[in-house]
Amino acid sequence: MSDALAIGGLVTAGAIAGALFDHVWIGISLAVAAVLMWHLLNLYRLHRWLTSRRRFGPVSGIGVWSGIFAALHQRQRESQARRQRLLRSVREIREAISAIPAGVLIVDQDQDIQWLNPSAATMLGLDRRDDVGSSLTQTLTDPRVEAWLAGDDATEELLVDAPTDKTKLSLSLIPFSSTQSLLIAQDVTQLHRVEAMRKDFVANVSHELRTPLTVISGYVEAMEIDASDEWQMIIRRMSEQSDRMRAIVEDLLTLSRLDAIGALEDEVVVNVHGVVTSVANEAEALSGGRHTLVWHASSTVVVTGSPSDLRSAFMNLVSNAIRYTPEGRRISFRWYLRDGQATFEVTDDGPGIAAEHIPRLTERFYRVSTDRSRATGGTGLGLAIVKNILVLHDAALEIESEIGSGTTFRAVFPRERTIDGAKDGPELAG
Repeated sequence: MSDALAIGGLVTAGAIAGALFDHVWIGISLAVAAVLMWHLLNLYRLHRWLTSRRRFGPVSGIGVWSGIFAALHQRQRESQARRQRLLRSVREIREAISAIPAGVLIVDQDQDIQWLNPSAATMLGLDRRDDVGSSLTQTLTDPRVEAWLAGDDATEELLVDAPTDKTKLSLSLIPFSSTQSLLIAQDVTQLHRVEAMRKDFVANVSHELRTPLTVISGYVEAMEIDASDEWQMIIRRMSEQSDRMRAIVEDLLTLSRLDAIGALEDEVVVNVHGVVTSVANEAEALSGGRHTLVWHASSTVVVTGSPSDLRSAFMNLVSNAIRYTPEGRRISFRWYLRDGQATFEVTDDGPGIAAEHIPRLTERFYRVSTDRSRATGGTGLGLAIVKNILVLHDAALEIESEIGSGTTFRAVFPRERTIDGAKDGPELAG
């Protein structure tokens, strides 16, 4: 009987313990569930706060969430402040660009307009709202524009006619990202007119000066025959200055002609070997034995162009070297193929040219040394003539020099004009 009671007591105690354990487990589970629900609620509030487009104040929290919400709210305020500053900066930049009198457009790699200022809209006849996204080449129908935008020389300015009126526009392209570029259009109509007037004035004055100079030179020569010894030096100086003035007039007329033609009309395959041989003969006479002249001309390398103009360009380069190279020094010139391009190169052992002068050497009347140029009889127009002739032949003038080490002038013709091995080819001119 006592054993049965003991067993019954144990069973009852176990049942009570089990019931208590179940209650404790349920309590713990409910507590954990409450904590999880609290965190999920805070996460939901955080998600709603971060994703909502409406502006909410800082979300209140308890415990660790209070610090998280406060920190995030601070970051949000800082981000909003930065965004406002950026928006103000962008707005100010656009307002500044809009006030610029030059036309400014943003174009993408497909030459489509992304944005433009009011000046660009006026110059090109565009609507700032409707024409964004349209192709620039549909507005500027000049066939050169598309090639200019797509080519490697887009950094060079391009002169075109405005589509709305008779104004002249100068276009410049400035890439500022891998996909976008800034196109700047400037009205250069007045500058174009002034330049045309200047060219016409120089051409007319030069032409009118030719006749009186011829008369003066004739009278000076006649006076020199019967002049006494005391007048000989004076008349000789008059003759020298008359000849110099006549040379300047002839060079100005040559430049005016080159400016007027714009492009070569009658191109032929030039016998450059014959041209260089003629230049060499004239160079020997001009030097008068004062220099060591060495020259070579390939007979198989020819170019298409104007024989007379090429002879003028080559002679100007050689005569420059003769004028400015001291006696007893060496001057060499050659016509050859260089990297697939026909090249005329003149090298002297003269005093050299300082680097700051080289970019301006082809400007009209620009002189490195005024006294030296006058003493040698230079007009200051030779290299300008060379540049204009080379431009007409799509060629480039390269200049390399160093003080005390001489100078090299190099006329480089493009592959499109170069013909190699034409000995038995087309009939040559020149």
